[in-house]
Amino acid sequence: MKKSILLILISTVSIIITSTVQAKEPVVAPSYAWEAIPPIGITEPATIDTLLYNYYQQAIPSMVSPAYATTGNLCAEGLNMIYMERQPMSDFFFRDAQQAWLPSSNTPKFYNTRIPMTLLSYNFGGEQDRLQATFSGNANKKIQIGAMLDYLYSKGSYNYQAAKGLIWGFSGSYMGERYELQASYFPPSCVNSINTSSKDFVIVCISKIGSFSFASL
Repeated sequence: MKKSILLILISTVSIIITSTVQAKEPVVAPSYAWEAIPPIGITEPATIDTLLYNYYQQAIPSMVSPAYATTGNLCAEGLNMIYMERQPMSDFFFRDAQQAWLPSSNTPKFYNTRIPMTLLSYNFGGEQDRLQATFSGNANKKIQIGAMLDYLYSKGSYNYQAAKGLIWGFSGSYMGERYELQASYFPPSCVNSINTSSKDFVIVCISKIGSFSFASL
């Protein structure tokens, strides 16, 4: 009798332990993003904008900032009237007028995701089109590669106001326990038409933006 009771207790305990072990789910690390702050590449946490927060503002050229002076359409020349938010003057004067639509060493964003991720956006209306795509994938927990595309095409509301821009590039990172490496390369180009008092004028802006940072911890 005692042996039977003992066997029942042992079998009951083993069943409880087995069910407890099976109930545990594997812990999956959440995806995250960060930005590299120049000049030495200090990392700063960033968000993964899968909901496209304030998406409608991307179709309004004047919404680049709360006070932005522009000629009226996407990829057109403009100037941020908030002085503290302006970027330093570059060596190419015409590039400064396109600063809002061109990447800089401050804009690359790096991701760490368990599965490959693609963010795709197509905005159109009012003789304006904008296609944006961002891809990121991880070879393992430390190595990441990414790519991006931003195509702008805008006819404008007046003659000689058309503009278009093509931005593409690659990025990669290695985030180890002792070493960190973050690199990006973006060769943007833009073409803008301007109606001057003398004759038609076309601005062609082609530049290469790259950033590289290495840290030893």
